[in-house]
Amino acid sequence: MRQMNIDFDTVDRLTKTSYGGIPPYTKGSDTSKAAALMMLPNVGTIRYRILELFMESGEHGLIDRDIENILNVRPSSCRTRRKELEMGGFVKRTERTRATDSGRQAHVYVLADEIFLG
Repeated sequence: MRQMNIDFDTVDRLTKTSYGGIPPYTKGSDTSKAAALMMLPNVGTIRYRILELFMESGEHGLIDRDIENILNVRPSSCRTRRKELEMGGFVKRTERTRATDSGRQAHVYVLADEIFLG
């Protein structure tokens, strides 16, 4: 496993701007926006926990379902936080796929090679 010094605040700062500082929600839906605002205090922690999983997984990588199962996080939260990490340049999608629980193929994501923080 690669040793990296990536601190929580750096990850939070670099990925927070992905959606303008608020988790995505359905425009025009007051309940969706309220749910996004309620999620706001937790997104940085979930995002960092997902990044730690990628650091531990090495080249084997993870599919979203792996993250959901390991962290017991809702699929929508998992995908959104993983996408933020991807947009921030922390993880990348590979051409490899693995079967999900339902037998469908899902892309494998790995830690991006270009991460040099610390």
